[in-house]
This record gives sequence, C-alpha cells and structure tokens, in this order.
Amino acid sequence: MTQNDLFFFIVVVLMALLASPGLVMVGRSLQRSDRMVTRLENRKAGNRPTKEKKHNRAKSLGEIASSLGSRAMPGNEKQMSVLRFKLMRAGYLSPKAISIYMGVRLIAIILPLVLLIPFLPTLADMHEYAPLGSSLLLVALGIFGPEKYIGGRTKKQEAEYREGFPDMMDL
Repeated sequence: MTQNDLFFFIVVVLMALLASPGLVMVGRSLQRSDRMVTRLENRKAGNRPTKEKKHNRAKSLGEIASSLGSRAMPGNEKQMSVLRFKLMRAGYLSPKAISIYMGVRLIAIILPLVLLIPFLPTLADMHEYAPLGSSLLLVALGIFGPEKYIGGRTKKQEAEYREGFPDMMDL
C-alpha cells in the first residue's frame, strides 16, 4: 500500500462520514422552511388555507426525498406507528415526515456508494477487500447515521422541554 493509495482511502472515508449527516440536515432545514413559509402565507391570507407554490429549491429536494421515501415506507402499520412516534418526539410533526425521513435514509445509503465508484480501482489496488469494506462501511453509515441524528435531536428536544416547563407553569 503506497502513500497515494492511503490518501485516496482516507478521502473516501471522509466523504462517507460527511455525506450522511449532511443529507439529514437537508431534511431538517426543509422542514423548518416549510413551517415558516406556511406561517407567512397564512398570515398574508388572513389565516385562510392557501395552495403552496413549489418554486424554491428546498421544496423540490423535499419533494424528491418524499417521493423516494414513499416507495421505501415500512409495510407494517406497527413499524409506521413506531417511526411516526420517534419522529414526533424529535420534533418532526409534518404528515410527510415519515416519507421524507425514509427518502433521506435511502439517499444516505445510495449517494455515498455512487460517489465511491470513481475510487474503486484505487481501492482495489490497495487491498483485495478494500472496495467491499468501503461499501459496507458506507452502507452502515447510511443506515445508522440518520437514526443517530434522530436520537440526538430527540434528546435535544427533551432537554428544551425540560428547561421550558417551569416557565410555562409560571405563565
């Protein structure tokens, strides 16, 4: 294994580590912008429901994640209920939250693998099993990364509620 091969391997691993949380954060920012746009439109229309125009890029990414996620939804109603509860505890209350989450998970698995393709010859030169090991690592990050993010977000939400509860009781 040469120094150049080691460098490419490190770059691939760093790309994998950076890709998964980034995709989850895109989903999070999409949810925030959707809530803000809805509130502003409701205020402008005098609290009457209006049809949303899908012009901005964030909404189109959310739509892509939602459409991918709707195809990857768990078939069991019990699993859907558990996932819905988990997302609600993390602060994602949108009806599309489950499909967006599943779409982000799917993208977090596939995108790093696609980005790995140009590096496969270099990885194969390094070690016989390096491409397989890198692929398995990326898939594991894509599966467990969004789950870990939701767990951290849930803890953050619970801490905010715990800190805000005394103030709410004073009101």
